[in-house]
Amino acid sequence: MFAVCLSLWLAIPASTVGAPAPVTNLLQNPGAEAGPGYSLRNGGPPPPDWSVTGQLTAEQYGAAGGFPGAAVGAAINGGKNFFAGGTSHTSTGSQTVDVSGDAAAIDANTAVASLSGDLGGIDHEEDNMVVVATYLSAAGGTLGSLTIGPVTEADRRGQTTLLPRSNSGPVPSGTRSIRVVMTATLEQGAYNDGYADNLSLSLGTGSTTTSPSPVLYGSEVAAPVSGKVFVELPPGAAPAQASESESKGASFVALTQPRQIPVGSIFDTRSGTVGLTAASPTSGQFYTGTFTAGVFQLLQNRAEQGLSQLTLMDSLDRRKGCASAGKPAAAARKNVGATVLGLLKSTDHGKFSTRGAYSAATVRGTAYSVADTCAGTLTTVTRGSVVVDYFRRQQRLVVYAGHAFLAKASGGPSTVVSVGK
Repeated sequence: MFAVCLSLWLAIPASTVGAPAPVTNLLQNPGAEAGPGYSLRNGGPPPPDWSVTGQLTAEQYGAAGGFPGAAVGAAINGGKNFFAGGTSHTSTGSQTVDVSGDAAAIDANTAVASLSGDLGGIDHEEDNMVVVATYLSAAGGTLGSLTIGPVTEADRRGQTTLLPRSNSGPVPSGTRSIRVVMTATLEQGAYNDGYADNLSLSLGTGSTTTSPSPVLYGSEVAAPVSGKVFVELPPGAAPAQASESESKGASFVALTQPRQIPVGSIFDTRSGTVGLTAASPTSGQFYTGTFTAGVFQLLQNRAEQGLSQLTLMDSLDRRKGCASAGKPAAAARKNVGATVLGLLKSTDHGKFSTRGAYSAATVRGTAYSVADTCAGTLTTVTRGSVVVDYFRRQQRLVVYAGHAFLAKASGGPSTVVSVGK
């Protein structure tokens, strides 16, 4: 199968000479090939070797009903089958791999993880798959994680296909096992068309010299996940920290590989998705997330114990036009802003907060979006939950999956409302 994998590379000193060891896949049934693949949109039994919630299943390439064709499977060496979300709104499959045999390298902070996989969806729907590798201590505590996905409808350009995705970062000291979880989420339609294939977890050797690490309150590691991502560094920062060969305007440079990016930098993800890895006050623990569809400034809050704050930037100038528009439009009275002035879509695991003009949303292991409008700041949650702080009313509330909250520009009362698929 195509070597799109979830890889843990154990680093050796840069002075050591030798070829990398062969990659050995530690996951069982990594490409949904064990057991039968189904050809109908009513799902089937769970794939062997995976602990499943919901209706995660194995579907056949080329099956009737709009699934990816045989040519898609052939292009990625995907075999006969792939993972799909089935008939549940949210479906997961998980495996936990013991890495205690590599404790010496892990505790010496010479281990680097690389996460990758073929992920996708169907047609013009936003159903998606996310894969998370979570580092666990001997007692089962969470030490950090790596995330890939989602692949959006825009990433796929409205096609039914699977695309390669990757991310990388250091393995926290104290890690003794790694739990791999794929989560398919239904956004539209009746069938959960979040897809995955060619997943693996492997141990190998490599050098840490090319793998940047985050510095608490100083920098975070940013990696392009899909599309084009641009970065504007704060005054005085060396452009080489982010720059490649492509620039956007006078101050933005393209991000084409993982880089250590200073806190205070501004990211433009309107045409791409960026993955961020942040250090925490706990040694060896990291926070991770993916962000897309907007322009934001990255900060890290000392008062909030390492909370990464992402402030929407593209709505600042556009909000000036709201004052001349008089009272908010009728759409505002329905808790929906008529025009989106600034937007950021996020999938986070750790301490991240997205700040709009009138509220901030702090994650609790969540997929969500924050949009500034003339009516106010709208937080919409698609998975998990977020804590929303409504600035003008000094109100704090929890918004759960399938719901939205508008912090009104007027400061008036607002309620959490359900959002349709």
